[in-house]
Amino acid sequence: MEEYGGFGNGEFSEIANSILGEMYRESRLEEGLLSDEEIMGTKRIRTGVRSEQIPEIIRSATGMTEFNCYPGYPSNTCYQTAFFISLNSKLIARSSGHLHFRKIVERIKEHMLLKCERTTRNIIIITDSWDARIASNEQTYINKIKSQANVELYFFAVSPVFFVTRVPI
Repeated sequence: MEEYGGFGNGEFSEIANSILGEMYRESRLEEGLLSDEEIMGTKRIRTGVRSEQIPEIIRSATGMTEFNCYPGYPSNTCYQTAFFISLNSKLIARSSGHLHFRKIVERIKEHMLLKCERTTRNIIIITDSWDARIASNEQTYINKIKSQANVELYFFAVSPVFFVTRVPI
């Protein structure tokens, strides 16, 4: 049985870490320096990550140019690697267009069972809204997809501290 533990056990752990680091930097609070009298903190402005930024963040963080990305730009081309990103936290997601975990699972099924089953060999799921019930309900499809491709799921949180872990799916 494959062992899951802290971050770093998957083939794409470093890539997922780079992507998340870039997303975190994108969504990070911009801080301005204050005088000592303003001891309570800093002036903060949240920038956030828009769904349409995700493909470029992946390109920038990984150097990859050929991949499928959900959400992302529509494409009729299938690639060996597909990223499925689900950002729902108000601390990191900005604007509409982000996909809930349920929608990500639907997109994975469409991608792997209908569209790109002969091409895609690596699926990387990055989410801040893991839902074990949804994964359990879809386990038959997930197992079929896992028999065709390497599937890695990374769950992350940004508050109170940035945290990433690989979880079984």
